[in-house]
Amino acid sequence: MRPPAAKYLSAGATCTTDLVYDRIMMLRFSQLLTLLCFAGLVQAGDAPPAFTPEIQGTWHLLTAHSGNTSLAETTPALWGTTITLTDRQFTWNNPADAKTPWLDGDYQRVPPPEPEDPKKKPDPNELIGVVSGSLCPTPGASLPARWRLTDYGALLILVQREAFTGNRNGNYSGAAKADVIFLLRRDPVPAIQPADFAKDALRIVGDWSVLGEFDDANSARTRPGGHVVFTAETVEKLGPGSGKGTQGSGSYKLLPPEAKYGRIDIIENREGRSPGLYAFCGDDLLYVVYPEDQGDRVAPDQRKAVVPLQSDGNRNLWVLQRRPAKP
Repeated sequence: MRPPAAKYLSAGATCTTDLVYDRIMMLRFSQLLTLLCFAGLVQAGDAPPAFTPEIQGTWHLLTAHSGNTSLAETTPALWGTTITLTDRQFTWNNPADAKTPWLDGDYQRVPPPEPEDPKKKPDPNELIGVVSGSLCPTPGASLPARWRLTDYGALLILVQREAFTGNRNGNYSGAAKADVIFLLRRDPVPAIQPADFAKDALRIVGDWSVLGEFDDANSARTRPGGHVVFTAETVEKLGPGSGKGTQGSGSYKLLPPEAKYGRIDIIENREGRSPGLYAFCGDDLLYVVYPEDQGDRVAPDQRKAVVPLQSDGNRNLWVLQRRPAKP
């Protein structure tokens, strides 16, 4: 309550008293507002950023699928490019045009639903943001994204680049044209090397970590991941641990290359001959694509190699990294 001016000054000074009082109240209000703002910042700071510190920085593209297509197959300039993450910014850099990235998003976390639905478990890293870039048909649209740090330091990010209607075949899928599913690693990704039948027969032998496994352009891998072991004649897909949890096994044969990719016949014990492709990027990064379950629909001797090097409705893809030699 404002104090009576007459108690402090003469009637002629009432205007001065009012001015002093107003300034005091404005100062107090300013102090209160500052405290409230600070409290709000502290409260906002309690929530993690869109991209937490362990994934911030520069990543290198292993593969990006959209519309059941590998984008680097249709646009080779995308191969091995970089993606930069800050606390809230996603940027797929275009080395030919630094001012116009292929995709760019400014994100924040989606708050958990209230009340929570026990039947629906939200993704722990569900984001919403404003998306732009040369691969975004509607720049400035507000669209979702999500990410997951997987085994062996690989990072999965799903970025929606345009409005989507319908049902997805998974939370981390590049089957729809509206979505791009990224598989990334910290280390640079070498260029694909021309197939060398004699050299490849030697360097394919070893134990390989599965950085990514795509079925219908969908990666539903969860921790812990598996690995693939090639001997000189056999191949075995294993789950977690060593020698446990076999998920598939058989023999294989490398064949003369087709175009820039090598050819590999995987003769799985259950499905028979699966003619696929492979590509080395250096000695320690290997891509293998093979057809899905064919059963008795196609005779083994009539099955043809899958082209191109991507996952879609007819092809599965492994992205493999050589495991360090055991001491």
